[in-house]
Amino acid sequence: MGKEPQFSPVGTKRTFELVLAQIRDRLESGSLKPGEKLPAEPELAAQLGVSRTALREALKVLELSGYLEIRRGYGGGTFVAKPTVEEFKVITPSTIPIAEVTPRQLSEVRFAIEPQAAKIAAQAETRDVRQLEDTVSEMHIFDDRPARVLEANVDFHVAVAKISANPIFVTLLEELRPAVYRELNHLVRNSEWRESCLRGHEQIIEAIAVGDCEEAEKMMRLHLKSEISAEESGRGK
Repeated sequence: MGKEPQFSPVGTKRTFELVLAQIRDRLESGSLKPGEKLPAEPELAAQLGVSRTALREALKVLELSGYLEIRRGYGGGTFVAKPTVEEFKVITPSTIPIAEVTPRQLSEVRFAIEPQAAKIAAQAETRDVRQLEDTVSEMHIFDDRPARVLEANVDFHVAVAKISANPIFVTLLEELRPAVYRELNHLVRNSEWRESCLRGHEQIIEAIAVGDCEEAEKMMRLHLKSEISAEESGRGK
């Protein structure tokens, strides 16, 4: 057995993001090798100077992003996975203190931005929906890979904002990406949720493609309502 990797305390500010950043940097720099086992949870939390709750949240996002593999049972633990190049871009830096964002705050912001973005997208002179359709295809193709489903899901919403030609919408949604991943990570393996999500995306695409701005706004609002309702139901279990 080789020497276990050592981590440095991350402090208290924006704990969730700082834990993600430190572990991800080690993974991307190669100082953590594929197949290498991370220290046990209590030891790793102590090295990072964070609560085990914050650590678990970060590890879950990194697992869903393809960076880590959680093995159960005898000989189990947290191991460095072999993610594809595409999966390395799942978690992006954010200036928003994601760990401090509540589900309610996230839903309020999404309802304020996304229906309007869909409405404007349907009004745009250039409404190329191929990128939206590509994200739907990716969700079908990578149905068994949670990290790719999450990425394609958020990519869809960002693509709607791009069609609206409002860079502020795009920037805000990209900043919220880690928070959305956090809220959806308990749903992404649910096939019924994935099917409902895909239907919502397809309805939004159809409305944007034909230039029906009112329908696009309505469909986005219904889609978000359904998604947030599923999140709340999932958290209640």
